[in-house]
Amino acid sequence: LASVAEMRSALLAATLSVALLSSSSAFLSPAFPASLSRPQVANRRLGLRVGLRGATAQGKGKDLSSWVGPGNPLVEKKVYKPNYMDDVVEDVLNKRFGAGTAFYGESERMKGKDYDDLAQQAEADAEYREVKEIYTLVVGASTLAGQWITLKALTKDIELCLLTSDFEKAERAFGTDGANVDIYYGETTSADRVANALRGATTLVYADEGNLPFGSNSYQAKHLDGLRVCIAAAKQAGGVRRVVLVTSLADGMGGSLKWKQEGEALLRASGMPYAIIRGPAKVVDTDDSSTGIALSSPASGTALPSGASITALDLAEVVTTVLLMEEVAAKADARGGEVPNIPRVPRAVTIDVCNAGAPVSDQQLFPTLVRAIASLPSDA
Repeated sequence: LASVAEMRSALLAATLSVALLSSSSAFLSPAFPASLSRPQVANRRLGLRVGLRGATAQGKGKDLSSWVGPGNPLVEKKVYKPNYMDDVVEDVLNKRFGAGTAFYGESERMKGKDYDDLAQQAEADAEYREVKEIYTLVVGASTLAGQWITLKALTKDIELCLLTSDFEKAERAFGTDGANVDIYYGETTSADRVANALRGATTLVYADEGNLPFGSNSYQAKHLDGLRVCIAAAKQAGGVRRVVLVTSLADGMGGSLKWKQEGEALLRASGMPYAIIRGPAKVVDTDDSSTGIALSSPASGTALPSGASITALDLAEVVTTVLLMEEVAAKADARGGEVPNIPRVPRAVTIDVCNAGAPVSDQQLFPTLVRAIASLPSDA
């Protein structure tokens, strides 16, 4: 009898070993980024299934020119398919405690599952995803300003999509593709990738920046060449109402300010409605500010004071205010008939931003910024 029991134990152990090796890792759930607050985590939980389902067939086509829509075409993510061996493992693990069907219900293996049909359904589900149709596209969401702008815009319920060449970094910062944002893969120097990301965009926020005097991440590549491609694609897309360029007066090692100024000049000469939102040389990576936000425009003959600074959060506050004003204006214009008299962003404006003066309450900050932005003079 002892030998029979030992044989049964050995057989069960062998079965479990094979089953565990062949089972998937579907029991492991992805971790949420630490940068997301509790409300954002809740939103991501709601959208997580959409993000995972949308990650199916990524990688089926390596030819980027044929890839349409969000997602990372360079990565093929596996889709979990229900299978018999996973059910065997679950059934054995449950029943080893002796409760049997009285506690755990009918055995998974006794339910007459059609695993081929379930696998096909999993594949079909994976092919489906919800995609934002009208949105603001952020280019450069991984930069200091871009990160704060993206997070601030999400708290304002602005529909966002991102264009990035570092897909994994974007997902770590803002959640799984399809959850909080739709993430488009591509370089700003690739006209077809930029056009793909702009298909439903009404506003383009360009916050990309270089950190080297040479190479693919050079000042020229990010502050001028990439912006040139995006402006051309925005014109061709037809639905982009405004380009928002986020920049600063900081001059990196090797002379980044020259290329920033050339990028500004390029946008001003493009004929597109634009807002250039320009911080001082010092942009502080914090949300702790003890002063107010001061706005000015070079068109009025004023300049940023020497030694001025701006927190990244306050810079993002100004950008999201412009985005919300654009959203309200677009809805008003779409109604037709007599257009209501609402505060609007000037068609072509440069906004210099810094921290100065006494802070205002959170309730008064938005209307204060709206009035200040609407009263700025247009660029000549």
